[in-house]
This record gives sequence, structure tokens and C-alpha cells, in this order.
Amino acid sequence: MLTRTKTPFGSRAAVPCGNGELVLVVDDQQDIRDLLATVLTDHGYRPLLAVDGEDALATFKRQADRVAVVVTDLNMPHIEGGSLANRLRQYRADLPILFMSGLNENAAKYGALLAKTRHPFLLKPFRPIALLDAIHQLLQRCASKS
Repeated sequence: MLTRTKTPFGSRAAVPCGNGELVLVVDDQQDIRDLLATVLTDHGYRPLLAVDGEDALATFKRQADRVAVVVTDLNMPHIEGGSLANRLRQYRADLPILFMSGLNENAAKYGALLAKTRHPFLLKPFRPIALLDAIHQLLQRCASKS
């Protein structure tokens, strides 16, 4: 589903919207979790928030069959994003995962590695449309495999 929205330049652009899909958002920074939850809610998704990898695993286990996609930070305490993805895929091998990371020495390393393995990656800060596009593409890719 696409909706039209005004851009900063006054033109209208298509924004991909969800259909109530459950999105597990994992980030150790409260302000980022809150911002992503607002963007997702405003565009038809249902965000499920986790503060770190351990919390994400516990949350996912309770709703594994209902989570449509995971959006996770790479740099977190306890369980970092890459390890979290591996553990989540033990439960659901086909689980779509979108990685994100802030601008630091690890972001370039992770971004290059993920690009080689064709995993979607967003470098913080990113625009809401980038998040929505990436989630939309992941869900479309998943739907085309079914």
C-alpha cells in the first residue's frame, strides 16, 4: 500500500505503508526506539519494542509466528545485532531483518560486510522514508518467495 505525502519541497511522493504488520524494533537508545515506533505506527505498522538483544529474544519467542520483520541496531550491549539475527533465525530461518547502525568506526565495517552478504542496512541518522522503503522491500521480497 502506498500513500502520497508532501515532501519538504512541496511535491508529493509515494510512501510505502504497512497493513498492520508486527515489526520488532531493537535499539538500546530510548529516543530512537520511540522515534521508530512513531514512524511505523503512523504508516500502518505495529511496532514491538525491545531495549537490547536479550529483550528482543524474549519478546520474539512470545510472538515468533506474528513478527513480520525485525529492525535492529548492530551495536548494543549484551547481544549485538549480528548475533541477535543469527539466534532469531534459529527460530525462523526466513525472518526478514533490517540492520541499522550509527556513524562510528564499526558502521563502515558492518555496512561493507552486510553489503557483501546482501543484508539491508541503514546508516543512522536516516530519513523515515528510508526505513519505510527498506521494510516495504523486505516484506515484498518475503511475499514473492511464498
